[in-house]
Amino acid sequence: MGDARSVGTEPGGRPGNLPLTKMQESLLGRLPTYSSNAAEAYLGALHVYHGNCYTDQPSHLAYALRDVVDHLAREKQSVDEKKSRLREGDREANLRRTFDPVTRRGYVYDGHYRTLVEEYDKLSGIAHQRDPVDDLIPFDAMPRIERALYDLSFPQVATNRMIDKMILEPPTLERAKALIRMISTGAAQSRVIGRLPVNWLESMDGAGFFKDPVGYREAHRYLFRCAGECPDRVAEIIKRYDPAAVRDNRFLFLDLLDCMMRMPVGHAATVSSFMIKAGLHDMFVHHPGKYLEAAASLCHGGEYALAMEFARKGLSLDNINHRYPSARWLDAPVREFADATMNEAPLQLFGLLADMLEDIITSGRTGHALPDAASSMRSKRPTVEESDQNVSDLPSSLVAHMRNCLTIMGRGGRAQIRRAVETTKRRRPLIYRRLEMFAYGAFPDTFKKEMEDYAVRYLGNDYTYHEHYAMLERHYCSMPARARDQISDAITRHAAGDGPAGATGRAADDSNLREIRHLRHLECIEKCLDDEQLVILKVLLKKHDRSSHPGHLFFRGSKMTAPDRGPGPLEGKDPGQVIDMVNTHRPRSVVLPAEILRGFSYLASASPGEFSKRAMDLAGVDPRFQEEFFRSMGGALEGGKSIDWGGTITLLESVCEAYEDGKYENEETALAACSMLESAFRHSPPGIEFRKGLRRPIMSFVKASSPDRDRHLESFEDDLNSGRPIDVINMSINSLEGMSFLVMMMYALWCHEKTKNTKKPKLVPEVKAVLDQYVEGPRTIFRDAILGSCLSDLYFFDRDWTRCMVERICTSIPARIAFWDGYVSWNHLDGDVFSGLRHMYDGFLTGCMPEILSKQQVLKSTVDHCVSAYLYGYRGSAGTFNKFLKYIKKNPSDDVVDHCVSQVGMVVRSIQDSSSFDVKRLKTLWSNRVLSKRDLTYWFVESKVDRKASIMMYSKYIKGYSGPPYLLYPVLDELKLHADESSYQVVSALIRLVKMNMLDSSEIESIKRIEKILEKHRKEIGNDLKKLRELVKRSTFQP
Repeated sequence: MGDARSVGTEPGGRPGNLPLTKMQESLLGRLPTYSSNAAEAYLGALHVYHGNCYTDQPSHLAYALRDVVDHLAREKQSVDEKKSRLREGDREANLRRTFDPVTRRGYVYDGHYRTLVEEYDKLSGIAHQRDPVDDLIPFDAMPRIERALYDLSFPQVATNRMIDKMILEPPTLERAKALIRMISTGAAQSRVIGRLPVNWLESMDGAGFFKDPVGYREAHRYLFRCAGECPDRVAEIIKRYDPAAVRDNRFLFLDLLDCMMRMPVGHAATVSSFMIKAGLHDMFVHHPGKYLEAAASLCHGGEYALAMEFARKGLSLDNINHRYPSARWLDAPVREFADATMNEAPLQLFGLLADMLEDIITSGRTGHALPDAASSMRSKRPTVEESDQNVSDLPSSLVAHMRNCLTIMGRGGRAQIRRAVETTKRRRPLIYRRLEMFAYGAFPDTFKKEMEDYAVRYLGNDYTYHEHYAMLERHYCSMPARARDQISDAITRHAAGDGPAGATGRAADDSNLREIRHLRHLECIEKCLDDEQLVILKVLLKKHDRSSHPGHLFFRGSKMTAPDRGPGPLEGKDPGQVIDMVNTHRPRSVVLPAEILRGFSYLASASPGEFSKRAMDLAGVDPRFQEEFFRSMGGALEGGKSIDWGGTITLLESVCEAYEDGKYENEETALAACSMLESAFRHSPPGIEFRKGLRRPIMSFVKASSPDRDRHLESFEDDLNSGRPIDVINMSINSLEGMSFLVMMMYALWCHEKTKNTKKPKLVPEVKAVLDQYVEGPRTIFRDAILGSCLSDLYFFDRDWTRCMVERICTSIPARIAFWDGYVSWNHLDGDVFSGLRHMYDGFLTGCMPEILSKQQVLKSTVDHCVSAYLYGYRGSAGTFNKFLKYIKKNPSDDVVDHCVSQVGMVVRSIQDSSSFDVKRLKTLWSNRVLSKRDLTYWFVESKVDRKASIMMYSKYIKGYSGPPYLLYPVLDELKLHADESSYQVVSALIRLVKMNMLDSSEIESIKRIEKILEKHRKEIGNDLKKLRELVKRSTFQP
């Protein structure tokens, strides 16, 4: 008969001489990877099929095809096994072994193996001429065998073909399950989700496609496609997600924001509530622009209160301080959010920005220590004037937005702007006094009496306000005679003396500087003075003039020029020309105009791609240009723009070499470089091809931050014993060592994600070496705090190593304080990581916290420990919290109490599992005499515990409340949501609110809308509802 091998290798029998289809060509190329004998047999079958060999075509074709199947079935057998005959059933099992490495990457229809075995049995009889030869059988069998072999050799192609056919059919649960099996490897997800009709949503949900929220990335993109047409179903699916499973998934966070913006506002509110409940607002730092854009979409839909609360979650002080050395990265997202919502909800936006600004000012923007009252009053005072706003400074930007909000509210009516000004009166930083004076000067008819009082009150103040000057200049002539007389009499008082007696040198200069500030206030009214007073004023101005004094320019008069925010002197120049100019500047020259740096930063931010291509040309320039370059590239990456990593890495290596050689005097350039890398890993990760290029600069920054400058454990212990509070968090995490360590851990996570290692997570060797050095090398409290802050990432990579590391570090009180302070500054005490280390934290809580409180060392981290552990019911936490309350009574401090209230609210709104939360302890805090004097409204709004109990606690709080009534009204929207399920509690709370008799028109309308909902429950609350309506009718409207 002649075997198939000889048939396929005859002279002239080359594949190129055969009219092959694409499928046959692919099989000829793929079969040799499984079995060379099978490939030769298949080539022989092709020659026979096309009539190139022999005359007995059917028999020879059957023999060749039978050999193809037989060789594939015997390929994985040993030499001895190949000599014996295959038993029935073994042939199919052997075929599975042959194709298993390939078919595991895609879904393959199991019937293909059965087809090959059945065709083999039919062809064997024909090949050996045992059965009558039907000429059509071998020719009919060949396409079936080829199709089966092709699908087994190229499973993804087969999968795609079956998917294309399946998605055109009506959806059923069985088809959905089959479809999920096909895309389980991830290879076909994009193809499926991009073409899957929306009507498959219900079947895919029933088949469990959305059960694992992090299992299929494309599942969330499919939800995004369906969000506009099936918002109910999509919202229901998202609500079923396990919060613990999605909290640390930044991709899911971004997809949920996209879904939220695509939905109608009612369903978007449901999704936003889930995101807050899941703690996803902590992911704000990864995509601040997208997060605030989603909040703005809620505002556009009329959900003003929910929109501001959603934004407030992301703009919390913890997120602002989260792994960032400064707050300037937030300026652009906040500006866009303010511009989008200012006209629709100016009052709510003003309250949000005011809270945010106060948090930033009192905390120093990056510090975690609690300042005393005096230091908080001397904190950074951003100017109110629009012409003096610094776009790269977040506090000044917030003030500009608040100023615009006041202007909009003032034009819309008196009620809103009065409420806004009332909110500033209870705040302590001086910037709020300036905002008040701005409002008084801008709307004198609304604030006539207040304007007169402030005009006189601030004449002799040590601080000079531009707003006070402008208010005098504009409205002096319209003030009553009494106020004008008091102001003009100040000239005579200033003429009475020459400053403090005996003052000389710098003291005299300081005294004269204060005098000149006061006197320049009076320049604006010189036209209203008589001749004698005018002469005295001119003499005094000349006498107290100290233009050479270092602080003379603190006050620059009422006419101020706007800073140059554009390219300035560099306008009209392309990136190449700018870099050439920068190269000609002598490094470290003292003659470097600020407008040159600003212009360089402006152009680099506008064209990051062009500047990054020539980044290598900046290797030898002034480090200040390098710093601005890195900051500009970081901002571009946060905005979703791309840069050229080749040139940027070259510049990074140059900076690293300079640091290794000790040529840099400060760390600003390195900090800017680390900040840029952090932005890259968070927002626009580079390709894996740059892994080697990024490794060197990152590790160099880590090594360059020497521990010799750090405070060692012994020094910290001395501070602890002496009662001096040391803010370890601010000094460690915001240092070069802390930033570089963070970037290193992000680099490790990036390597893990890019290499698609689905098995056990594994640290790259160079990172593991640094971690071992941190544990084995010199022990410092800064390094202990840094390790604590990255504990969740370390626990993700190696749980056993992390447990051993914690046990090894936490051997002394100073080390335990530094380590756990670092952890609690960025993490919650109910996370998955913490559950495996809770027994160690219990020891710290009972062993260290009492000693800290006894020695009067209270930082923000101390408050965080006491409050969080108490609310979660940790062992020994009740005694620790009672000692903390005693400390507050003994050492009263508004800052400590305010942060305690804020921390309680943060814990309440971050609850994931109510079973791990002690509701009884929360009720105790509601009635605490010290805490109840503060604004506890958002405890109720954010509470995830039993709503009836929450409303009752809030109702009791109203009864004993003595603060400003407007602080209580934002909860009306929340009461409306629960009017159906808790009608009695809601009507009781509303009655107490109305009894305060301080409602405006908008609040009255809100209560009337709630009354309509309560009407459904008239049988249960009839008398109370009637009483509420009577109170509303008798209530006095307060304009």
